[in-house]
Amino acid sequence: MGALPAMHAGLRGPDRAGRDMSDESLIRMANQIAAFFRTQPGGPPSEKVAAHLDDFWEPGMRRRLQEIVRSGGAGLDEIVVEAVSARADAAGGNSPGRPG
Repeated sequence: MGALPAMHAGLRGPDRAGRDMSDESLIRMANQIAAFFRTQPGGPPSEKVAAHLDDFWEPGMRRRLQEIVRSGGAGLDEIVVEAVSARADAAGGNSPGRPG
């Protein structure tokens, strides 16, 4: 996976000062993750994106990303939309990935 986690190390839900991250920041990071996994060999990129979100994003970040997808996913890479939608479907429509 290389240096990808360092790209947003320390950016977890509310930032260290307790402020929520902007939707633009979440969308930008999610799209960067999709761009990275699009180029990697192996399984479908959406599965890799979903696994990355599960492993490295805080529950609040994943919930907000799901809300963005539910509201139309404006600005999100189709791989991100696929990843979040698949995880929500698997969880019965709840939070993508692990329960938060």
